[in-house]
Amino acid sequence: MDEYLHAAADMRRTFQLANPPFSLRDVESQAGASVAVMAIVDETIERHGSEIYAKQHELLDSLGREVYGDWTQSLIYSGYRISRGSMEQALRRTIEVGLQVAAQLPAKDHRQARLPNLRTLAKGFERLAGKLDVALQHEEFRARMRIFTEDNVGNAASLPKLGGELRRGAEALTAIEKLKVRRILSDSRNPQIRWAMYFVQWITNSTGSQQYSELTTLFQAAFLAAHKRTPGWVGRLAIEMNFKRKRRKAWVRTISK
Repeated sequence: MDEYLHAAADMRRTFQLANPPFSLRDVESQAGASVAVMAIVDETIERHGSEIYAKQHELLDSLGREVYGDWTQSLIYSGYRISRGSMEQALRRTIEVGLQVAAQLPAKDHRQARLPNLRTLAKGFERLAGKLDVALQHEEFRARMRIFTEDNVGNAASLPKLGGELRRGAEALTAIEKLKVRRILSDSRNPQIRWAMYFVQWITNSTGSQQYSELTTLFQAAFLAAHKRTPGWVGRLAIEMNFKRKRRKAWVRTISK
C-alpha cells in the first residue's frame, strides 16, 4: 500500500485539497456502490491473503494503531503486515481515499508562470556586464572595493570575473532560445483523469482483474456524494486507459532514441 498512499498524499498536498466533504459510507448510499466496494475488497483479500503490507501512514492512522500488525523485514521490503482483523477496514480506507481525491481534484492543472523572454533576458545580461565593466574602471568604485576587501565583509575579488560569467550566460540563453521543444504528453492534462487511471491500475493490480464496471459505479457515486456533476471520463475508463498507454509509448520512444 505504501506507493499508493504516498501518491494519494502527494496529490492532496500538490493541489492543496481540503478535508474530504464525504466518506465511503456516503458513496455506498448510492445504488450499486456498496456491492462494488465489497467485490473489490473480497477479490483483493482472495488474491493476496494475509500478504498485505504498509508502513505507518497518516492516511491509515485514522483506523487506529491496531491496523498495523507484525513488522516484516526482508531484503526487498520492510513494513507492517496489515493485521488480519483490519484487512477489510484498511482496503475500504484505501478505496475511500482514492474516490475522495478523484472527486476533489480540479479538471485542470494550476497555470504555470509564463516563461520569460530568453532573448530579452540575454540582452539584459549583456547590459549588466557592460555596466559592471564601467564601474570596475571607476576610481571611487575601486577604492570602495579595497576597503570592502580589507574589512573582510565579502568577496570583492569575484566582481571582475562576473562580467565574463554574465556574457557566457547571455550566450547560453541565446542558444537555448533558438531550440525548438517538442512536447510529448506522458499522461492526461486533466488531474482527475491522471489520478483515476492510477487508481484504476492500483485496483487492477490488487484484484488481478480489470474492474471498470465497479469503478465506474464508484466514481459516479463519489461525485454524487460530493454534490458535483459526474465528468464524462467516468463513463469511458477503458478508453482513457488506452489513451494513457498510447501516450506512454510515444513518450518512451522520445527518451529511448
